[in-house]
Amino acid sequence: MRTICKYCGKEITGKIYNGAYCSGSCQIKDTFRNKFKLNSKDISIVKSLNISSISTNNNIYKIYGYGYLVKLSKQMYLDQLSGSVKVHSSYFKEYILSEYNLTEKEYYNIVIYGDINYKRLCKNCGRELPFLGLNLNPDRSYRYYCNAKCETSYRINTNTYHFQKDNRYKIPSMIEHDINASIRGKERFKNGIHEFQNIDNTLLMSKNQFLRIFKDNRGYLRAKLYWALLGGEDNSEYFKIGVTTSSLNSRKNHIREGSIPYRTIHLLYEGDIDLIANLEYKIKIKFKEYRICPSTEIFPINKFREIISYLSDILNKN
Repeated sequence: MRTICKYCGKEITGKIYNGAYCSGSCQIKDTFRNKFKLNSKDISIVKSLNISSISTNNNIYKIYGYGYLVKLSKQMYLDQLSGSVKVHSSYFKEYILSEYNLTEKEYYNIVIYGDINYKRLCKNCGRELPFLGLNLNPDRSYRYYCNAKCETSYRINTNTYHFQKDNRYKIPSMIEHDINASIRGKERFKNGIHEFQNIDNTLLMSKNQFLRIFKDNRGYLRAKLYWALLGGEDNSEYFKIGVTTSSLNSRKNHIREGSIPYRTIHLLYEGDIDLIANLEYKIKIKFKEYRICPSTEIFPINKFREIISYLSDILNKN
């Protein structure tokens, strides 16, 4: 007789957890699928919220805390359309759909903007921007630009780009700072002690830069770790390990000028953006001596199995 996991619906072929689950993870996640009653502290918070009636898309919604998301604890969102229950963040998307027939984006637009059809447009080109998920900071649920190119173009056109000398040097101390920093940097490089002459520091900087751009500035919460077989006859013996917040097809089709094209691209792991950035960083550190040059993530194909095995070991320990 087949035993089906109560949470994910997959057939259980190994150990059965608590009589109904294929893993401890599924068991824990299933407990989150409940609505939780508010405690006295929660009720006190809800009573202090502004209450607004919003009409949108031929429906009227009563919103508790209009204009911002309400979290009653680190993992619990208040259902701001009822004001009477809290729901775990991992189940909130499913809850909103089953309770109100609203997508996460529609719920967010109603609660924050009072308009189920709200659209955020790129400041530079006017293209509609995607919804990135629930976030207490509205600027991280929707970006303001399509990409870095649009942001740079907009800031240059509006004279707000901080790297422009006219803006940077409005602050007198920045002139002295830049000159001294340049002198110190050149001296460290000349003496062979510049921090970026150490490959470990360079790799750490690369990881932190990825998180700063895509997580802090653009609000991405998830990313993908992938491997790609390089295109062209001269590169058939090499592959690349990389990270992206885009779809794999998009990543394959948008190669920067001068870069080696991908023949094929494959997903290794998808998850929290900090985890993905750290996985790539660990692989680079572990196999740094095998990269074809210090500034790339390109490895000889004969190291593929070893790298994938190392990645599997890391994931199994998490």
